[in-house]
Amino acid sequence: MLMRARLASFLALVSVALGASARADGPVDPQAPATFDKVVTQLRRLVACDTRVPDSQVKPPDGITLKQIDGSCKKVKSQVERFRKRWLDKARPFIAELVPKDISKTIVYPFGGADLMTALTVYPDLELLTTMSLEWVGDPRAILTLDAGALRKNLAQQHAFLIKLFQVNHNRTVDLQELNQSPIPAPLVFGLKALDLLGYEPVSARWFQLGPNGEVKYLTPNDIKAFDAAGKKQKDRNEFFANMELSFRKSGVANAPIQVWRHMRVNLHDDNFKKSPTLAYLEHLGPISGITKAASYLMWREDFGVIRNFMLDHMRWMISDTTGPAPFQAAEKGFVQDTWGTFRGNMFPGPKKAELAMIELWKTNPQQVLPFTFGYPDVNDQNHMMVTRKR
Repeated sequence: MLMRARLASFLALVSVALGASARADGPVDPQAPATFDKVVTQLRRLVACDTRVPDSQVKPPDGITLKQIDGSCKKVKSQVERFRKRWLDKARPFIAELVPKDISKTIVYPFGGADLMTALTVYPDLELLTTMSLEWVGDPRAILTLDAGALRKNLAQQHAFLIKLFQVNHNRTVDLQELNQSPIPAPLVFGLKALDLLGYEPVSARWFQLGPNGEVKYLTPNDIKAFDAAGKKQKDRNEFFANMELSFRKSGVANAPIQVWRHMRVNLHDDNFKKSPTLAYLEHLGPISGITKAASYLMWREDFGVIRNFMLDHMRWMISDTTGPAPFQAAEKGFVQDTWGTFRGNMFPGPKKAELAMIELWKTNPQQVLPFTFGYPDVNDQNHMMVTRKR
């Protein structure tokens, strides 16, 4: 209860601070957290194809019109509508029946890319979501300075990624790595598209770094000014702007509470993670709920034991495909696992002991139909999903 009260207090402070920021008409405080409202508005409308943003609030570069940009968005919107019918309209009500009402609304999503969409589908009322992966968010400011040719080129790349994303319904590392050098932050665009699709709206975005004890230290205008003075390359800028906090709320709901998503670039391999301030950050969160999918079977491996054991030691409930904890790993920590769909083997190689345990789990558990994909299919292209819960 104490940790929940602390989290509620934190979110209330965030709400007050964001409201004050939105109303501020005076000069920017160089020591206060830097905000990126204009950047987010441009990215929403020009790249994430969110037409809820009034045309009057955005300005494309000379040489390209909003009508031309909307033409590029047509294929994205078409794929999104197919995704809505094929996956979202099935998954939302199905999963809503499974998620306990009394679990923590502090969500941790390891190996999650920037998958705000799945997290909000499973936990629509989450209070604080932390996703972690090898990918940074990146410097978002280029959207204000790209010329028409560069914008067209990057729109083509970003929209191709979004189309593929909605086709396969999970981030592919190879695609995210390709976008890592982009002047447009793909993880943020993906998050903004998720808010548009699911009926939320962004309130504010901030970038941050972690202190040695896991404390969140927001980038200030002074920090950014000093960094820019060094004339860094795109890769350096993206690394500096690696971690982002996006605050949002439900659209059209009076007094909707502020919800918070943080994405952090972190290597979750034990050799790096056990020394990382990210682990200290996570320890401060208190009780959590979990989610992962399409995680390359890494959580089964002994050299990813720190993140696996963190999850199992701090959560009561987690949803995943078979890339969640292996049955013997979960049982050792007092968990049972419920299964849906069919699993006859991995879609690509992973630790054999865990794979065989998963096959046996699906054989012995009651057979339950799964009418949608959730992460990877099995070796026979069959859907499957799993819940890991405390006994």
